[in-house]
Amino acid sequence: MRWIVQEDLYSEVGHASLLRVLEVMGLPHSVHRVVRDEGEPRLEPEVTVASGERVIVCGGYSLIRIARARGWTPGVHEVLDFEREREGWGDRMLNADAWVGSLSEVGPFEGVRFVRPVRDSKAFTGAVVDWEGLDTIRERVSGNRALGSDLAVVLASSKPIYGEYRTWVVSGRVVTASQYTMGSTVLYDADVPEGITAFAQECVDLWNPAPAYVLDVASTPDGLRIVEVNRINTAAWYHGNVGKIVEALEALDAS
Repeated sequence: MRWIVQEDLYSEVGHASLLRVLEVMGLPHSVHRVVRDEGEPRLEPEVTVASGERVIVCGGYSLIRIARARGWTPGVHEVLDFEREREGWGDRMLNADAWVGSLSEVGPFEGVRFVRPVRDSKAFTGAVVDWEGLDTIRERVSGNRALGSDLAVVLASSKPIYGEYRTWVVSGRVVTASQYTMGSTVLYDADVPEGITAFAQECVDLWNPAPAYVLDVASTPDGLRIVEVNRINTAAWYHGNVGKIVEALEALDAS
């Protein structure tokens, strides 16, 4: 399978690890800038993909658009939206109590709320905001013709979180994990408690929404909860074992 990788999008050690792993494994790969002119995004340098060649991409949302437009397979491992995830995992979701609707429907509220897009669209990053903060998001999103004020969002109560962990799931199996926050502090650590990966695997065994994705887990006063699911193609690597992820994705494509 051919790997098309965006230039160091996240400025993190995982990006360099990915390129080393692809080189050591002898997998065809290339690194590109994503150029955003007035038209559709394009790659620089451009790439030619042979008919029938299998391609996977790693990068930002613009690279995802390119992969979709060109019909690369598997290209992107898509994920479902929050409502489907809540149906599948119920109270295991951190924001199982969330309201879902269009951004334009959200009325004034007191205090703070957690808000994020229903789908993994990268329209904006999920955040805890007050009413003024949400209004700022609304103005920014409304100025984007591709999104508009009818963007579907999740609105939930703010909840205390002790730590957050990313797990990579391929073919129904948690293949690696990394901590990425401790409270409000960014903390990347490959030494993840066994209970985190066990909980993630229990959730996957209960309901597995896609062949490959990242499942983020939070440690909270009420126990472990699923924060969200994101595309494996766009997710930051943190301190996950990149070699295991690549091996799993190669095996998935060969199956």
